[in-house]
Amino acid sequence: MQNVISKTEVPKDLQGIDGVRTGITPPTAQHTRIVITGQPGSGKSTLLNSNPCLVMLDPERGGDTVADARALRFTPPPNTPPEKLDLTYVEFVDRIIKRRRGGKDDIRMIGIDSLDEMISLFQKALCLRENVVDVGDVGGGHGKGYFMVRDAIFGMLDRAYQAGLGWAIIVHTKIRYVTIDGKEVAVSGLGISDSYKSAVFQKCEHMMFVEHGIETIVGKPEVRMVGGRKVEKPGRRENKRVRKLKTKPGGLWMGGNTHDVKVRVPLDDEMVLPEKGGWDLFVLAYDKAVKVLLQ
Repeated sequence: MQNVISKTEVPKDLQGIDGVRTGITPPTAQHTRIVITGQPGSGKSTLLNSNPCLVMLDPERGGDTVADARALRFTPPPNTPPEKLDLTYVEFVDRIIKRRRGGKDDIRMIGIDSLDEMISLFQKALCLRENVVDVGDVGGGHGKGYFMVRDAIFGMLDRAYQAGLGWAIIVHTKIRYVTIDGKEVAVSGLGISDSYKSAVFQKCEHMMFVEHGIETIVGKPEVRMVGGRKVEKPGRRENKRVRKLKTKPGGLWMGGNTHDVKVRVPLDDEMVLPEKGGWDLFVLAYDKAVKVLLQ
């Protein structure tokens, strides 16, 4: 990969001033912003919950079924009033931000599992406080309620990022049908409204897709003696079902179109994950990509 990074020396009278820097400083794997999607059961939650430095906002309580002792999760107590559920999540994240600013680095990333459920929860709480049936009716309509929910969730994540915390969002997929060349075709997309989709894409560095696939494993060649001569037989081929993590640049590192990509951490388009977990492998791949970027 050709080096496209130039670095200018900071003027002497500006050196030492907080916030002045030059060149590019890639974020660490824990300080990056990620969106993870995929079909149910593909292992999205399993991947994120294997990050020992992450605290998961878990409105679905899906983490209760994840077999990973490292998973740290937060869900408001069952007796929390529905109209205050969103505020409870915001207050908890602000507490994590405060301890991070205080120098504690055991928690380095915040996760949401899932954004679809979090949006629904925030919208319901807002409707209850505003005494309306639909979030679209908040403030006289015109989408104000949707904006308020979007601003609350992503404002919370923005504050966390500014404090030195990364974030990772799980978004479920939804099948919809479109007509292509006169034929109805099923396509998979994010299971949230277009306004939230736009915010998700524009604020993330990596769009990731967890899916099951087939990997062909070739065993060691076999060597046999036939008529006093060594004959090598190709190794046995075996198809194995595996979990794959596919990565594309998010809106922060995407240019005007899909072929115009800004300088970014050049992660491989695809990597094979273990049966469970996988965050440690992602970190290794990420750190390797950072070295390639800076070489």
